[in-house]
Amino acid sequence: MKNYFAESSHLTTNDFIGMVIWARINTGSAGTMFHQPATAPSVGWGVMYGISSILGAWGSGTLGQSDWTRYANRPMAPTLSQLVAAPVTITITALVGIIVTSAANDLFGEIVWNPIYLLTAIQEEYQSSARARVGVFFAAISLVLNSVSTGMDIAGLCPNGIMLADYHLIRRQKLKLNDLYMGDAPYIYWYWHGINWRAVVAFVAGMWPLFPGLITSVNPPSTPSPSMTGWLRLFNLTFFAGLGISFVAMTVICYISPPPGLGVDEPFAFAQQGVGDDGERGERREGVGRDQDHDQDRGGGMSKV
Repeated sequence: MKNYFAESSHLTTNDFIGMVIWARINTGSAGTMFHQPATAPSVGWGVMYGISSILGAWGSGTLGQSDWTRYANRPMAPTLSQLVAAPVTITITALVGIIVTSAANDLFGEIVWNPIYLLTAIQEEYQSSARARVGVFFAAISLVLNSVSTGMDIAGLCPNGIMLADYHLIRRQKLKLNDLYMGDAPYIYWYWHGINWRAVVAFVAGMWPLFPGLITSVNPPSTPSPSMTGWLRLFNLTFFAGLGISFVAMTVICYISPPPGLGVDEPFAFAQQGVGDDGERGERREGVGRDQDHDQDRGGGMSKV
C-alpha cells in the first residue's frame, strides 16, 4: 500500500493538471464565474458552509493520519507534510475544482462540480469520439485510484466529536493497547456485545438537530419559512454543530456513567514461546513502551511490530 499511494498521487495530480489545461484551451480563461459578483443572499453563511464542507471532508482523514504516519522513521517526520503540504494541497485542489467548474459552465451551460459528472459531460460534448473515450477512461482511472483511502480507512465512518472526547478528555490519552485488538467480553473496549451505548447516545444527540436542515436541503420548499431557513443554516454548519454537540454529550455521559478501563495505560505486549531453564516450554510476555526509542530496533526489521 505504501508504494501504491505514490502511484495514486502522481496519476491524480496529472489528472488535475490535464483538466486545467483542457479548461484553459477551450475557454481561453478561467471562466466567467471568476468575474461575477456573489449572488447568494448571505455571503457570510455561504463562506461558513464552505468551511464546514471542507472540514467535514478532511476531518476524518485527519483523524486517520496513522494510515500514513506509520511509515515515518522518526517522530517529527510527518510534521512538514501536516503543517505545510496538507493545507497547500487542499487549497490547490479546491482552486482546480473552481477553475474547471467555471470553464465547464461556459462550455456546457450548467455548473458541473462533481468530476464524475464532468467526465460524462465531456464525453457527450465530443460525441463519444475515440479520443474522448480514451481521455475519459484514463481520467476516471485516476479518480478511482485517488479513492483508495476510502477502502482502507474506515475512520470516515467514525464520529469525530465522540472519538476526540473519548481519547483526549475522558481517557486522557491512556489506552490498554492489547485490548484494542481483542473482541471478547473480558476486554475493556468490548463494552456490551461490542457496542458502547454511551457513544450511541452521544451520536444520536449530535445528529438529530441536523435532520430538519437535511430534509430542507433535499426537498427545499418554494417559500421557506424563517424557521426552515434557520434549520438549513444549522445544517450548513454540520461539522461544527455535530462535532461540538456529540463531544459535549459524550463527555457528560461518561462523567455520569464512566466506561471501564479509565486510567489504564499499558503498552502493547505479545506472547512468545520460549524454553525455560527447566527445559519446559513457557510463555513470556514482552512489552513495547510508548516512549521507547524505536531507532534501536531498525536492525531488527519488523520484529516488534
